Amino acid sequence: MATDARERAVGVAAEGDTVAVRWAEGHASRFPAIWLRDACACELCGDPRRGRRRFGIGALSADIVPATVALLPDGRVRATWPPDGHASTFEPAWLRARCPSEAERARRFHRPRLWDGTLDRAAVQLSYNEVMGGEAGLLALLERVRDYGLAFVRGVPPDPAEVERVAGLIGYIPETNFGRVFDYYADPNPSTPANASDFLPLHTDEAYRHRPPQIALFHAIRQSADGGGASLFADGFAAAERLRAEDADAFDLLTRVPAAYHRIQPGAPPGADAAPDGLQQPKHTGADLRSRSRAIAVDAEGRVIGFRFADINAGPPDLPEALIRPYYAAMGRLARIVHDPALRITVPLATGDMALFDNERVLHGRTAFDAAAGRRHIRSCYVDRESVHSQLRLLGRRLGRADAELHLAGGFGA
Repeated sequence: MATDARERAVGVAAEGDTVAVRWAEGHASRFPAIWLRDACACELCGDPRRGRRRFGIGALSADIVPATVALLPDGRVRATWPPDGHASTFEPAWLRARCPSEAERARRFHRPRLWDGTLDRAAVQLSYNEVMGGEAGLLALLERVRDYGLAFVRGVPPDPAEVERVAGLIGYIPETNFGRVFDYYADPNPSTPANASDFLPLHTDEAYRHRPPQIALFHAIRQSADGGGASLFADGFAAAERLRAEDADAFDLLTRVPAAYHRIQPGAPPGADAAPDGLQQPKHTGADLRSRSRAIAVDAEGRVIGFRFADINAGPPDLPEALIRPYYAAMGRLARIVHDPALRITVPLATGDMALFDNERVLHGRTAFDAAAGRRHIRSCYVDRESVHSQLRLLGRRLGRADAELHLAGGFGA
């Protein structure tokens, strides 16, 4: 039985097709009856969290009303349903955590900590020993990525295997046409801007994919001896909110109208070698990737949950004539915000530093460096966001974090 007044039910009543629950601290929750019937997780109905639900939503009647409602002596809420008296019993804490009132719903959504060039890097920095020392350190790392979209780990051994080791602790590593893990270094004939040595403007990675990479890890194995090649970071959510404050119409347009991104990577034709059984073995050395995507993703309540911006891969959009000029005006305004020096931080990643950031929120870039001044080497991979969020919840519950159940920004896939 809950002892928190917020989670202690003191009364329950049926009000037509709604069930009202009163709480000890004075709040009242109103649950539509159809929602309560859908939420039943008894043995007969099954538990949807485990993929064992035994009835479909099509079986629910839109005008269902409970036959009876009651507050049990142990504090649980019970409702019975026509036509057979089926009983659904709910823990009060479970119900309070799902109250549909506007105020209670607002409490359940994570609020990102927006930042600009004044960000205190100590707030997003941990040591390698902290992160590898146990669940508390690992959770601290994930919470910084969740809150700021960005974290730094200092003192990582300059071993190429470390990026996979750290990534494996927080989630799953996907594989793309670039591979599973890849290296950035100065190349006289770079196949990607990341392998050049000139200035790389702020951008989000691989905007040309329908589903861009999500959580990125950059491990500095060796830095340029000339002190160049410093990393640049900026908060895309802060840029989006600044645009909303300065020009609400431009913000709205960029949540609806897609930009166009394109990446052509030359390579050998697929199937150059035949497998023993006669099937063609595909080769992933070449790619032609394209996407039409909004710069800003918002949820149903208008919260920013994803940001995509990459001038380096952008091309003229395929839009109706009436939208072309408004699109350029809105994107131009957003670009000026993104490239405002006051928005970004400059971080010279030293050998042994690792940066982790949300690629659907945080933009990154790089200052120029002398390719001849030592062989700068950054090793990188990406991690699937869902697996990171899963780790946050599992670790948070084990360590007693009250915020383990918050709704988190899902990026463009939400």
